[in-house]
Amino acid sequence: MKKLVLAIAVILSNPVHSQSLNARYKDGLKIYLSDDSTRYVKATGIAQIWVRYTQNNPGSTVYGTPQDHAFDIGLRRVRYQIMSQVNSRTFFYTQLGINSFNSLTARKTPIFFHDVTAEYRLFNNFLTIGAGLNGWNGTSRYSSSGVGNILCLDLPIIEETTNDLSDQFVRKLGIYAKGKIGAFDYRVSASNPFPVQTALTPVAALPASGKDIAYYSVKAPYMQYQGYFMWQFFDKESNLLPYMKG
Repeated sequence: MKKLVLAIAVILSNPVHSQSLNARYKDGLKIYLSDDSTRYVKATGIAQIWVRYTQNNPGSTVYGTPQDHAFDIGLRRVRYQIMSQVNSRTFFYTQLGINSFNSLTARKTPIFFHDVTAEYRLFNNFLTIGAGLNGWNGTSRYSSSGVGNILCLDLPIIEETTNDLSDQFVRKLGIYAKGKIGAFDYRVSASNPFPVQTALTPVAALPASGKDIAYYSVKAPYMQYQGYFMWQFFDKESNLLPYMKG
């Protein structure tokens, strides 16, 4: 099977603006709430569009119709973000969108929330606590992948081991703490995994008789504790959002 994928990335964050606009709108979709620009509301949008041509395997069909090749256009990822630094300590973040929409998926696929969090900075950059639907995960770097930074590629799903099984695209409802102490950057979280019974795609559950196959338990999930710790030798990455750059 041969496949050709053309990814088109569209980023809408800082549109061209006229000098006649108010200075509070100087950064496009970023509205400043204070004269010193420390408080703001910001909106961004990204879209990853795939144009694909595939030479199918012999005998392939689409709804029973034989097809030796296929051409399709799809919305691989669409995201909209709204974030706000309400004051010097309080920050709100919301992200919503869709994934994998093409001509063969259900029409009018609903947009859903990926993130809804509120956090409070307790002590400079050393300690911030927050709660909500979040992706502050461990134990590897790409357990919290930054979609906006790898628009022309796909995510390393192997590091998102519970993707849409006991979470919602690696997000869970829970609390977290994060901070920076010099070159040391850390994040810890406690979250409540979703039961596998509520997954959109049926998940293989543990059978009555044991077999040499991996299954998920149907018991109610316990709290999950995660952490990720790194020493930043050179560049200092932002930890405003949980998602790691590609």
